Amino acid sequence: MSMLCLSGGVVYGQDVTSDIEGHWAQPTIDKWLSKGLIKGCSDDSFRPNNVITRGEFMALVNCQFEFNELAGVHYTDLSALDWNYSEVQKAVKEGYIKGYKLPSDEKVALEFKDSSEFSLWSKGSAGAVFSENNIGWNVDFAENNAGTAQVVTLEIENGATAPGSYYVYFTDGGAPIPETVSITGTETATEVASKIAVAFGTSIPGWSAAADGSKVHFTSQQPGTNNEHVRLYALEASGVGAPSSTTTVAGNPATNTSQVVTLSLPGSESSDGPIGVKFMDGASEWVVHVNMMGSPETGSELADKIATAFGTTIPDWNVSASGTKVIFTAKLPAANNSKALARLSGLNTGIGMPDSKITTVGAVPMPDTAQVVTLEIENGATAPGSYYVYFTDGGAPIPETVSITGTETATEVASKIAVAFGTSIPGWSAAADGSKVHFTSQQPGTNNEHVRLYALEASGVGAPSSTTTVAGNPATNTSQVVTLSLPGSESSDGPIGVKFMDGASEWVVHVNMMGSPETGSELADKIATAFGTTIPDWNVSASGTKVIFTAKLPAANNSKALARLSGLNTGIGMPDSKITTVGAAHPVGVPQKSYYRFNN
Repeated sequence: MSMLCLSGGVVYGQDVTSDIEGHWAQPTIDKWLSKGLIKGCSDDSFRPNNVITRGEFMALVNCQFEFNELAGVHYTDLSALDWNYSEVQKAVKEGYIKGYKLPSDEKVALEFKDSSEFSLWSKGSAGAVFSENNIGWNVDFAENNAGTAQVVTLEIENGATAPGSYYVYFTDGGAPIPETVSITGTETATEVASKIAVAFGTSIPGWSAAADGSKVHFTSQQPGTNNEHVRLYALEASGVGAPSSTTTVAGNPATNTSQVVTLSLPGSESSDGPIGVKFMDGASEWVVHVNMMGSPETGSELADKIATAFGTTIPDWNVSASGTKVIFTAKLPAANNSKALARLSGLNTGIGMPDSKITTVGAVPMPDTAQVVTLEIENGATAPGSYYVYFTDGGAPIPETVSITGTETATEVASKIAVAFGTSIPGWSAAADGSKVHFTSQQPGTNNEHVRLYALEASGVGAPSSTTTVAGNPATNTSQVVTLSLPGSESSDGPIGVKFMDGASEWVVHVNMMGSPETGSELADKIATAFGTTIPDWNVSASGTKVIFTAKLPAANNSKALARLSGLNTGIGMPDSKITTVGAAHPVGVPQKSYYRFNN
């Protein structure tokens, strides 16, 4: 984009061609200048390579779309005296621009280990978010469209204080898969985590387990849709085993039904000792500790103890006992909460009964991208004739001929081209979109830079295209040569256009053929003279019936450098396509993890 120099007080229509002649954006800049969308600068320059500011961008958009309504704005770095104050008011009113809520802090962002992979636009914001304590260290900000592998983390908070067996369960929504870990009673939390990771290893299809300090991460081996039912939890046997709860009444606000979760105990205890009971709703958890007396204490007596211990500590839930059952009843009817559950565990080893959290949400890879090549028709027809359109993906061009009556609009020409091709090209489909024709690859895949679509019409010398006759090679000090070969003579008179392109920019000259007896050599001289020195980095000359484009300096060969010639009778011109959507193959999935920093 270009700097608009709106503060320079330059009148529209000023001559600012001093530094845009031959620039790749010259056609668009000329068009915008003629429409009064932009201005030049006070020194008769345009400065086309300068960076556009937010204010200048808003001024351009507002002018193009005729946005005039104003909104009240209050920004710390914007004054009512600023030239772009009203432009910001218009942009905010239309809703396509917002201000910044956090101060940019790029210095802090650089402290992240992967800051070199941040997009430039994101560095300041990433640092600002961290400064506000919204994120912690080791969060990977690098862009990743390869999908995300879900990570479920079980954190061991306490080391062991007594020997025993420790039971760890993994479930993805089905029956839990157990592993038993033998505890000597001297392990640290880190050592307990390591034992759990070793016990599971890769035994669960689709998941791998690894220890990270006192945490055990279970990572899905393939990126995919997040599974909220994945859970990992640990506990130990007690005198009543290790029962888990079930939802005995599903919550349903439509029928005024409150959810009921029931923890069922056996009829009696087999031993005494401390136990813990945990209730969770998926976001929070509450734990109580009680002591079993051993026989002859019954399951009913233990259920009463547990209900009394919870009391009214759980918001939105009532806890009661009924025989050998501990009953958790939601206070109000609501949608059933599948994450609400209770567990019981012995506490002899001292480790506790941790539950996992989903620390990385799984996501399927972004869809692959199908390449789109677009041919835009800028002019309608002014005279009848035949219009020739060519498609190539790097091989021999595939032609289609479109009959022009001379009254078609640019949109109608585009429609005719799309109909002519239809689905005739294997692997591609053609469709019109206003004055544009989009050719879309039917399968996503790696981008093909050789895909090109171009149009022209017959002339008295046919419709020749150039070839690279000398390939550029800096290693051998060789400059590239592109040659447009004409026939020995003309068969008719009339206007023609010649276009030269280097893949990024294009230059066009118009000349008139005199018809017989003018020779091909004379036409080649005309074309070379018309181009003159207008093409930066290339010399143009004639040699017999050839127009020769020679790179001024040795450089790597540019396969996109070419020239074409077309008759100009129909008035449509000779547009060339651009790759408007870059194709991309399916990326390889990369498991991603992120951790939160705890200050205390």
